[in-house]
Amino acid sequence: MFAEISTVKDTHKKWILTFTACAVLAVLLFSVISEICLKRINESIIGRKAVDLSLQEECLLGSAISEDLFYYKVNMFSALKPDIAALGSSRTTQFRREFFQDASFYTMGGTCPCIDDAAFTYEQMSKVHTPEILIFGIDLWWLNPENDTKPREKYLWGKSLPEQ
Repeated sequence: MFAEISTVKDTHKKWILTFTACAVLAVLLFSVISEICLKRINESIIGRKAVDLSLQEECLLGSAISEDLFYYKVNMFSALKPDIAALGSSRTTQFRREFFQDASFYTMGGTCPCIDDAAFTYEQMSKVHTPEILIFGIDLWWLNPENDTKPREKYLWGKSLPEQ
């Protein structure tokens, strides 16, 4: 009787080990395939490489998985050194290069969800270049003292842009 129980336990143990090994292999295989796919569609490119690719291919970057918009935009601003820049929330992304003839333009739109982030973003911009004209777009709630929008600089970025 004890021999039969021992055999049943061994069978269950083998099944659990086999199942665990298969699950680990499946997760590992999925992870490797996912990383290969992300690399192939340039989703894993960040920072200066993303800026270089955007300039080379004359394309817009819109990452689906990373939160590096701030660093991307400051690096792009640094590379372009525009005469005119727009700074503010996503509302300033509606300004286009075509609106400004005989001058270079870049929008830093989307980098500032609140007034504190606007100050931080301008500080980072001025370290690399000061545009002749700065269009500063504000949202009305930025002026509301009851506004509780938390600056991303404090909880997301936490430090200034690395020196180039």
